[in-house]
Amino acid sequence: MIQTVGDTISWAFGLEAQTLNVWQMGLRAAVIYGTALIMVRVIGDRRFIGKYAAMDLLLGVVLGSTLSRAINGAAKL
Repeated sequence: MIQTVGDTISWAFGLEAQTLNVWQMGLRAAVIYGTALIMVRVIGDRRFIGKYAAMDLLLGVVLGSTLSRAINGAAKL
């Protein structure tokens, strides 16, 4: 049973696939969005661009770029 659940999760996220279909990308996007939202909320109630320096904006772009690689399959989930 555990192996079947593991195989189902592996198929759903496309962990072993060479190319991802639309559903796998959508599921990855939902998981990455939830994870990123939790990471941003842990920081606190800061406004993203309004009162911080250019370095904060740069880090936001880098974080978005890194997370997008996990969604489109360029990097492992």
